[in-house]
Amino acid sequence: MDPRVNFTLVGLFVLVFGAALIWAGVWLSAQEDHKTYETYVAYVYESVAGLSPRAAVKYRGVDVGFVRKIGLDKDNPERVRLLLDIEAGTPVKADTVALLSVYGITGLAFVDLTGGNRHSAPLAVRSGERYPEIRTGPSLLASASSGLMQATELAQEFKKIAEQILKLLNQENQDALSNTLQNVERITTALATRDQDIGTTLVRVSAILDNAARMAQELPALLSALRKGAERIDSVLGTFDRTATNLDQLIVDTRADLGRFSRGAAAQATPILTDLRRLVDNLQRLTEAIERDPNALLFGRRVRRGPGE
Repeated sequence: MDPRVNFTLVGLFVLVFGAALIWAGVWLSAQEDHKTYETYVAYVYESVAGLSPRAAVKYRGVDVGFVRKIGLDKDNPERVRLLLDIEAGTPVKADTVALLSVYGITGLAFVDLTGGNRHSAPLAVRSGERYPEIRTGPSLLASASSGLMQATELAQEFKKIAEQILKLLNQENQDALSNTLQNVERITTALATRDQDIGTTLVRVSAILDNAARMAQELPALLSALRKGAERIDSVLGTFDRTATNLDQLIVDTRADLGRFSRGAAAQATPILTDLRRLVDNLQRLTEAIERDPNALLFGRRVRRGPGE
């Protein structure tokens, strides 16, 4: 057996194997190029670290396309715009959601499509848009990060509460609490020694409650009697009101009669008063004459003599 290596055969084998690999690659590329893809857009509000163009797009774990382009949204830089090429015929529904997922510990990311009820309508292009938009949700990493942040905030709150509790448990508050407990113990001891008095008091309270219950039962009858009395008072007040109205009318009529009487009496009394005034004047002159000459009342009025008599 010839120990020398036949380099011609080795070279021929390498050439044939390389040609086979090239042919297989071209054939696979040709097969892939024959697939028809539909373009969708998705907006992600988290980091897309680990996701690269040509990254896989999976639907329930099955490869259905790839990521064509990754870039920031010009209208809103807080979100990342993903263009996804998905095989035609893939059941992308209106309720389908795109999530970022990671391959194990490699850190490489891909887009995973979930949801999509069979009775849901196919995802359509909205008015004014170029591509149908697939809704997105938080990835597992984002959810874990959010949960970690919430847990951190909760831990900080617990820390504050613990600090407040420690402040409450200082020596001064402990002494105050101890004094309070001692006072409570003294009160309970005093109550225990007065249990007979407490029992008597409870009996009296029970009797008072029984009386109150009986009064509550009698209260409707009392209210009914009060209501009837109020109705009678209303009736009496109505009678008084009518009587007062009649008295007012009587006073008005009497006032009119008195006015007419006073006017007639005044007309008749005027001549009498004139005569009385004359009589009084005459009596006054007579009185004055008697005061000047009292003898005139007995001997009559003396006749004044003329000159020379």
